[in-house]
Amino acid sequence: MTLVTAKPQPSFSSSPYPPEWTKAPSSLSDFPVREIQGRNVTVIDAWTYLGRLGAYRVLVEATREYFSDWGFNNTGNLLWGLPLQFGWQKTTGRLRKPLTMGNATSNFHESEKVSPYSWWADMNYFLSILPLLGAVNAGTLNPLGFPVYVLGPNSVTSEFCSGVKQCSEKYPEVIDRWTEFFKHLRDKKHDPAKDITLGYLWKAHTTSIHSALPLFTDVLALLPQPEINFGTGWAQLVKFIAACHFQTNLNNTHAQQILGLPPRMLHSRDHPPFIRDFTTKQNTCLAVINLILDVQKLSNGGALKLWEKAMCSAQGRKDGRNLLENLLVNPLKSAEEFLKVVVDFMRDHDC
Repeated sequence: MTLVTAKPQPSFSSSPYPPEWTKAPSSLSDFPVREIQGRNVTVIDAWTYLGRLGAYRVLVEATREYFSDWGFNNTGNLLWGLPLQFGWQKTTGRLRKPLTMGNATSNFHESEKVSPYSWWADMNYFLSILPLLGAVNAGTLNPLGFPVYVLGPNSVTSEFCSGVKQCSEKYPEVIDRWTEFFKHLRDKKHDPAKDITLGYLWKAHTTSIHSALPLFTDVLALLPQPEINFGTGWAQLVKFIAACHFQTNLNNTHAQQILGLPPRMLHSRDHPPFIRDFTTKQNTCLAVINLILDVQKLSNGGALKLWEKAMCSAQGRKDGRNLLENLLVNPLKSAEEFLKVVVDFMRDHDC
């Protein structure tokens, strides 16, 4: 595989924080209280960038005490991975309406809107609003007498929900997994190796993705094929990352994002790993994601099952993290080659 040399690309911000982080609400009391359906509620608009970013900032601040020993000034908080991913989605234009729907907005990056016709935004809903409601359900967050009410988008409502009760009815497993994670944090359970906490987090994270994937195939189809491959491949990659308990703290997540994630939406003319305005690492990252998507199709999902079996020990998870990181340095050439690596790895780490 020959990788191209990239033309200069605008770099991600040197700051690890998502755009406009300090402007977002940092507690539930920072959100407005309004009367809706005859009662006063705390209103969160999940279809504005700052509204959804505020949900993340509330969670990061509310769990600060638990993660005090994980890194200086809350940088070790595992929840950082979620808002950083959301900020990358905004910066790269992935929260806007697809161009196939006639989007002509030229200043979207300065806009506060999050489009319900964005596949990335819809998937992110399950990794922002539902975790927030799980934290409310766990007692980690106290709405101060005003229940949390999440506004729906103007044009699409069927897949979204407005509060703990409705979301628990629509997506009980997702709310249950996030509730378990936040109860674990709330109870300050001892976890010197950090592995138990990581297990709770990744179980909730992958449950969100698993539940959301079949809901938004219509908006996924609006994207160019290379972006479809990247999005669905990214969802598969997350499952491999989850199994080896990658620590999604501030520094780890920021480092991985600036190293390999694409700095813009992929177009129909883009063919990874030969995208000329991407860096070698960005091209390699896309090639690896496409490879994982291919191997999952080739094995009918069996590669992930073998991988998860090999992650049954702390050493296996550590070696798994090293193997995935090494793919960016020494990318494999085919799905068959990657499948063989997974099979060999499982044999060496079978518990």
